[in-house]
Amino acid sequence: MNVSSEMLARQLERHRFRGGSVRRVLVAGGEAELPIDVSEMDSVEQVVWLPTDTREAGRATGVAGLDLHDLIAVPDFEDKGRFDAVLLPASPNRDLARRWLVLTEAVLTDDGVLAVAGPNDEGIRSVISDAVSLFGSVDTEDYARRHRVARFVAGRTPIEHPGWTTRPGIARGTWQYVEVDDDSGVLSLATLPGVFAGNRLDAGTALLLAHLKIPAGIRVLDVGCGTGAIGLMALRQGAGRVDMTDVDVFALASVHHSIAMNDLVGVETFASDVYEGLPSDRYDLIASNPPFHQGKQVDHDMAERLIREAPAHLADGGRMLIVANAFLAYGKIMERHFHDVRTVVATRQYHVLEATSPR
Repeated sequence: MNVSSEMLARQLERHRFRGGSVRRVLVAGGEAELPIDVSEMDSVEQVVWLPTDTREAGRATGVAGLDLHDLIAVPDFEDKGRFDAVLLPASPNRDLARRWLVLTEAVLTDDGVLAVAGPNDEGIRSVISDAVSLFGSVDTEDYARRHRVARFVAGRTPIEHPGWTTRPGIARGTWQYVEVDDDSGVLSLATLPGVFAGNRLDAGTALLLAHLKIPAGIRVLDVGCGTGAIGLMALRQGAGRVDMTDVDVFALASVHHSIAMNDLVGVETFASDVYEGLPSDRYDLIASNPPFHQGKQVDHDMAERLIREAPAHLADGGRMLIVANAFLAYGKIMERHFHDVRTVVATRQYHVLEATSPR
């Protein structure tokens, strides 16, 4: 387990040793090891986990005593009763952490406990401060290996709730929205905290969309779709079929909501790590704004896989179109796997690259 998970599991064990009830436990986000470990603790009858990464969710499928809630289908978390404890591995996205805290207040028993933990350099102090505004003073706080954990006891809730509890995307049952437009008009897209770029259209995706030319009827794949801006605008421009992939549960939930909200047809989403979860189809266009961060570290693995494996998923005459920060040398990677690579447009921050004729 990572440090945050270890600290949360230790807080739960301490609560048990003090005679606290922990029959039902909710784990919001984080890695699979934490809910698996909690499900094996004595006296714990049920653990409900809200995974935010489909890869992590796959590691916990079928574990006895562990209920994986499908946040893609039901992102608001349907009523599953109350919980004796809630464990929150804090997200570096403050609004997502706040969404979890609002949920916790609604589902925690009157004498239940909340434990939150995270790295010092990823905003855990802010999350603890937000928890204080909902649950009152910290009961216990501990520190280890540049991480900290805080434990709260229900029943100390301040009289007045902070204003952020009612903001869209944080309050239960609400969404955030971003508008995308082109010559065909404006398309409103739903999004949730934690999804890339949040409730705005990032400059890189906007640059790609400005140069997205979709011949009628083609089949398009949007990899790492986020809010779905690229794939859904391709559909609006005349694509015959669009498939969209991501590992972010809230990204997939957002796209599902946008599809229903806009009455779109001819589009399907897949919980897929790059190409792993896709059917054996080939595409006329593979488009992406690939992520290049893993936490705070630059990580090219996803982009390199995206490019390296693209030829196996392109139809004859198909092409690849990606946008990336200007300092990322994706063009050289593309040249190893395609005969023809060109820069469609470049700014000081971003470049849009097109590749055709796989090697």
